[in-house]
Amino acid sequence: MNNVVLVVEDDALSQFVIVEMCKELGFECLTADDGAEALDLISQNAPKIGVILMDIHMPKVSGLDATDAIRRKCEDPPKNLPVIATTADSNWHSVERCHEHGFTSVLPKPVSLSKLCETLNHFSA
Repeated sequence: MNNVVLVVEDDALSQFVIVEMCKELGFECLTADDGAEALDLISQNAPKIGVILMDIHMPKVSGLDATDAIRRKCEDPPKNLPVIATTADSNWHSVERCHEHGFTSVLPKPVSLSKLCETLNHFSA
């Protein structure tokens, strides 16, 4: 089991809370403030990342564009890494809509510890 989670979140407080919850659940974290930074981290660390928690709405490179770039990669990883959309935008709370845009699943905000635990354990196994 790979226990490194890449948390991609532009809001500092949300990023901090998600990272602390991941740590409480026994996961290590890498963080990125936007999709561009996430793509750089993924290119350097893909083999050790087990799950990506990706905010959808971010400056510079959005979660949609970053996920699309991940899915277009030739290599696995990162091409087939689980990318979980994290969003407060209720229009994106549909797993089907997220699948259409390359996300593996969705984790609605505010993120609860129990739902985060369930999601990480499912996708990092």
